[in-house]
Amino acid sequence: MGGPRDWFDKNPGACIMSAHGAMGGIGTQTAEQWITCMTQAAEDLSAHDPELAKSMLDAMASMCRTMRRRAEEKAAMQG
Repeated sequence: MGGPRDWFDKNPGACIMSAHGAMGGIGTQTAEQWITCMTQAAEDLSAHDPELAKSMLDAMASMCRTMRRRAEEKAAMQG
């Protein structure tokens, strides 16, 4: 997807969420901003490869929901 594979080569079998695991999550506003940007990028790509664009956006939306949920769970635990 455009970046060097170094991290994945050093961490075989890891997923992209592993790279962000240390983060406590992201808030709703940040999540919405991020997925909006990713949607715009996917729209640009869809002119060339609509299936890849949809696949990437689906994966990013799932990651976004997970990161937002982590932040909500962390906030709930803190009280």
